[in-house]
Amino acid sequence: MLKLSKKGLLGLLITLLFSLSGCRKDTLEILIPTGGPAYATSYLQTNSEYKTTVVSGSEALTAAFNDIGYDVIIAPVNLGAKLYNAKPNYPLVGVITWGNYYLISETSIDLSTINRLEVTAFGENQIPDFLIQFIFNQYQIEYDITYLDSVAAITSAYLLDSSKVYLIAEPSLSILETKQVVHKVDLQVHYQEITQMDGFPQAGVFVLKNVSSEKRLKLIRDLTSSIQQIKTSTDAYTQLKTVGIELPESIYQQAITNSHIEFKDAYASKAALIDLFERIYAFNQAFIGKLPDDSFYR
Repeated sequence: MLKLSKKGLLGLLITLLFSLSGCRKDTLEILIPTGGPAYATSYLQTNSEYKTTVVSGSEALTAAFNDIGYDVIIAPVNLGAKLYNAKPNYPLVGVITWGNYYLISETSIDLSTINRLEVTAFGENQIPDFLIQFIFNQYQIEYDITYLDSVAAITSAYLLDSSKVYLIAEPSLSILETKQVVHKVDLQVHYQEITQMDGFPQAGVFVLKNVSSEKRLKLIRDLTSSIQQIKTSTDAYTQLKTVGIELPESIYQQAITNSHIEFKDAYASKAALIDLFERIYAFNQAFIGKLPDDSFYR
């Protein structure tokens, strides 16, 4: 039997610790919110080079920006910008979702001809609220908004009374369409027409600033590949189920399409982001605090 001295044993332990540390550095830890970002990263979630955690709600995302416990955080662009202003640790490397908000009713809605709307919505004093009020104001539509607690509550309310107009988001919209007749208005299309920007930037990819350029660029390549696969691969539905995303097979492609998933790097997205941030700031300064400087766009 091989015997080691105390000095030799200590050296072995130090070598082992450095080895384990190196393994950890080779694996990027990513925090992902549910919905479109989870779809977009579904192939990353089974890639051994990434350790992924999927969460619901903004509290875990906010805590992660402050704790610096993850290498990559996917989060609403306004949240990332606001927290970057407080602690410039996670610059933006790109946008992966471009809005998933819709107005729905049992009859068709034409925002260009309607004068008044009564809407049941979710997300009071949050980004969905900003979006519908911004669009209604641009179309000079008088409106009255009643707020419910969640998208799930919107779905339940629509099933009880589909004669009203509701604000909903994917994937709840596509699931609802399997149960009842739905006419929808894509709010992202209207936002794009009004602003003449590329789209409505919603979720961004924020990478810890000390992550190497090599790893950052590889992440972008792998993320772009994951998005392409979830849109076109014959095993996309199986992949979603593998990572715990439960959608009816008949609607998963529609839910992905309606989530407007596409990766654009920070510089390609910059004009649309600045335009959005300025509009958000005018609507409610608390949403963003102040406009981020150029170092935010990595």
